[in-house]
Amino acid sequence: MEATDYHADTPRHRGDLNVAWHGTLKSFGQNHSMSTRVMTGLALPFYETALEFTEGMARGRLHNLIRYPAVVIVLVSTSLDAYINEILAFHHLIEPTKQLRIAELRGKKLREKWVHAPEILGGSAFDTNAEPYLSFDLLLTLRNKLVHYSAGFRTTSEYPLAKIDQYKQRFTFTHEGKSDWTSQVLNLECARWGCKTAQRMVRTFHTLSGIRQLQVWADPA
Repeated sequence: MEATDYHADTPRHRGDLNVAWHGTLKSFGQNHSMSTRVMTGLALPFYETALEFTEGMARGRLHNLIRYPAVVIVLVSTSLDAYINEILAFHHLIEPTKQLRIAELRGKKLREKWVHAPEILGGSAFDTNAEPYLSFDLLLTLRNKLVHYSAGFRTTSEYPLAKIDQYKQRFTFTHEGKSDWTSQVLNLECARWGCKTAQRMVRTFHTLSGIRQLQVWADPA
């Protein structure tokens, strides 16, 4: 995991599952009795695990094109949940003038956190009518359909996703209209789209907030 402007003593190699955020209060000119606090960062490890599954599918090592894409969608969604929470927790610690607004935002739903976090931290909010937020919204919907799976017999043209045409615009379905919806949607292209959506959300956050990104969220295979 690459160090960022506000990470101290962070391991500099990719894939370290013991990565930690180190918020050293003294380094920000604050003399508290508890001068150092530590927080483990899970966002990047979740994302890199999703990349490993995606690479395995792309290289033909992993062949179940329902199981692994489903795991990737859950992992990248979880990585985005962890990332925004880590960002907000860190800035709540180091920016006293923003603590009340950050604390309020930390209690909101995930979509709202992502929309308003860059604005609260000194930049501009996400445009909810543009990419990458539109794909982010679809990603969370798909993740919820998988995690809260509603089993049932459907025709091959029935999908439990309200905006199915928008998914079709973003990646190619497998055997469209000829199998269960999970078999159509959950494939390698879906996994790649999920990884790219997470990657773009992180990049856009840093662009909007003005906080420099040094952490590497690599491209999917």
